Amino acid sequence: MSEQESGHPGETRLPAALAVAGAILLYAVLPSAMQLGPRFVVPVLELVLFVPLVLANPRRMSRQNRFLRRLSIALVLLIAVTNLAALVQLIHSLVTGEATAGGQLLAAAGQVWLTNVLVFALAFWELDRGGPVSRFRVRLRRLPVCLDHQLVGLQPDGHDAAHPAGKALDGGGIRVGVDDLGPRRRLRSRTAEVGQLTTAW
Repeated sequence: MSEQESGHPGETRLPAALAVAGAILLYAVLPSAMQLGPRFVVPVLELVLFVPLVLANPRRMSRQNRFLRRLSIALVLLIAVTNLAALVQLIHSLVTGEATAGGQLLAAAGQVWLTNVLVFALAFWELDRGGPVSRFRVRLRRLPVCLDHQLVGLQPDGHDAAHPAGKALDGGGIRVGVDDLGPRRRLRSRTAEVGQLTTAW
């Protein structure tokens, strides 16, 4: 499906690019004892993987092939593995008593923690529903069905569970009003589930 057919220009590149740049910078300023090899080897390698991704989709995530997909996943894995290695070195310094500068150690722990948050966000962004490019290409009715659709009163086909006559929007979108997800609807759906369990017993 092309961009014109989907009506969506694609997800913006900037948030993910800032997250990657932040992760690279955080690793580059770690103490040398917590890095793998010379200080700038890993950051330069991450930049080598990152630059082609930005050149392929500088503003919007609209182009993707197998090479770009593997490159983006490899970048996230590299950031995750190097951050894990830094965590291991940090724990080793604490256990063996090698660390002497407490302030520097706390700063390094904060850097590792923040990088871990960025890694999780990037991994979710890359893997959720096939990645950022696939998300805007696939219509809603073709996306994986939520297993907990009954908790919000919706059927897998996009219709309201309490009102079977409900209609889906053109293009596969679901018409969901504010009241459809309110406390009264959730209470009604959970009451129905309790009734089904009671009947089964």
